[in-house]
Amino acid sequence: MTWGATLIRHLQTAAVIAGFLFSPPVLAGDLIVENATPPAANAASRGYATVFGGVSLPSAEVTAYDSGFPIGITFDLSFDPGFIVGGAVGTTVLPRLRGEVEFSVVKSSISEFYGMPLPEALDSTGYNLLGNLWYDVETNTAFMPYIGGGIGWGYDVVTDGDADEEITTSGFLYQLGVGVRVPAAENVAFDLGYRYRVQPEADVSSDFFMMDPDDSIKSSATNHIVQAGVTVGF
Repeated sequence: MTWGATLIRHLQTAAVIAGFLFSPPVLAGDLIVENATPPAANAASRGYATVFGGVSLPSAEVTAYDSGFPIGITFDLSFDPGFIVGGAVGTTVLPRLRGEVEFSVVKSSISEFYGMPLPEALDSTGYNLLGNLWYDVETNTAFMPYIGGGIGWGYDVVTDGDADEEITTSGFLYQLGVGVRVPAAENVAFDLGYRYRVQPEADVSSDFFMMDPDDSIKSSATNHIVQAGVTVGF
């Protein structure tokens, strides 16, 4: 082997050693898989669907207005605890801000009118449609608290046990709420929340009342709701 060949061989060896010495080191961070966000966050980061159910604690009052008087007469209604079931579909509209459409059915019974027990409880079924905005609070954990609210429309039907007569109410409603999402699996999260729902003024109608056309009845209602659900991201 000539001295030239020996020199070339040594240069090749030096080049290999230099490559190992000056190449960037492999760090643990280079091995981290991207998109390692918690499943609960994933479930809310794109489109998602939620189904939920819970306990409903409503209260209401009814005010009758006679056309000949400037003020009305108000009566309180007492409800037994009821339940709520519903669902929502939403998506991210801004970083950590979600928009969704929610529909729910609320069932309960009216047990007292103006402090007097009714001889037979009246069934109340409410249908609520809302548009909500929820802000997700970053905690750097898998848990995702949120806060927000929504506005919409509520329609309620009150009947006796035999549904011989119907009293209906309809009007604007809004809600405020807080909650937290907890990861269950990839793109699946449990959702536990509280809602304070208000229908500040609703029109009441029924042929049963046989009122003068100039008279009117209005109702206002509040509802404390504790609910639990499952959210699936897609």
